[in-house]
Amino acid sequence: ALLSTIAQVLRMEGSPLNDPRGTAVSRSPATTQFTGLAAKILGNPGALSALAGHHTCARARLQLLRAMVQRERGDVSEEEATARMTEAARVLVVMGRCRVAGGVGEKKKPADSGEAEEAEEDPEPTPMWEPVLDRMLTDEGADEMRDEVAAVLDQHALLAGSFKKFGFEGSCGV
Repeated sequence: ALLSTIAQVLRMEGSPLNDPRGTAVSRSPATTQFTGLAAKILGNPGALSALAGHHTCARARLQLLRAMVQRERGDVSEEEATARMTEAARVLVVMGRCRVAGGVGEKKKPADSGEAEEAEEDPEPTPMWEPVLDRMLTDEGADEMRDEVAAVLDQHALLAGSFKKFGFEGSCGV
């Protein structure tokens, strides 16, 4: 339910990811509403931790691949498949950026063993949403994220195209 909620927020009117590349980010009431809803969801530490977690990102990736395979087989309409693919790609991009902004997935630097004093322990990395949303609301940042969504769709289209060729359709749950 949390994954579909953030996907709905990212597709709502006012989201800079809905506009084509090169479109300036508007300062409209719809953008303000989008920003408020995104901040409300992502501002909850438990929700952000769950959304940026490995399993939720894997689920979003699975939804993207499933929509691609179903479109290829003709199980769903082109419009429905494209909408589901775009939603999943947006979630992957935004949550991936939240993970990176907070240092999730980075390897900790080893402490120098030659020093007599003990090194402070690094706090556990936690996802951060503020820098991601701030960047999304700039013209350059929105274009970066739009390009990243397009790249995610292209990369996963290659993978989804290979499922049938190599007989792995069942691994996508279709």
